[in-house]
Amino acid sequence: MDQLFLNTVGFPVRRGTLSRNRDDSGVRSWCIEIHCEASPQLDGRGGPDAKDEDEQGGLVAGVEPYLYAQMLPLPAESPEELVGRSYSFPQTPDDEPAPWDRGAGWLFFCLYML
Repeated sequence: MDQLFLNTVGFPVRRGTLSRNRDDSGVRSWCIEIHCEASPQLDGRGGPDAKDEDEQGGLVAGVEPYLYAQMLPLPAESPEELVGRSYSFPQTPDDEPAPWDRGAGWLFFCLYML
């Protein structure tokens, strides 16, 4: 089963979609949605006597993350070209270098913890 990792905690992926943003600019960009289940790693963690290092785990125990990202400037014509690759992106528009045309927009990621 695929997993979405937040640091070292894995969340089983329930379903996901990868779609290409459609526009006439010729810029290749992608949209990703990933719906996860609660992490089995965090079962039984948390509570009033949680240690400091377990505190974050206790806060997300039982939650089901949903990750959404759009305007990802991935150099691929089809989803098959993205399999097995990894990409990293600058954290803010002020970071250098951004390996894509900034006139096309700035990508963003949203992580919801349900």
